[in-house]
Amino acid sequence: MINYDLILNENIKNVLKDVLINIRDNGLSNNNHLYITLQTNHKKVKIPK
Repeated sequence: MINYDLILNENIKNVLKDVLINIRDNGLSNNNHLYITLQTNHKKVKIPK
């Protein structure tokens, strides 16, 4: 069986990584900006104190 959820999750991470690398290397044009929202209240998220 093909695990589509895993495949999509990994590829979404790669897209975000590639976008952030591109912004790091080239900056954002035309006064654009980027918002990243993280779900920190998920039961599997552990935030150090």
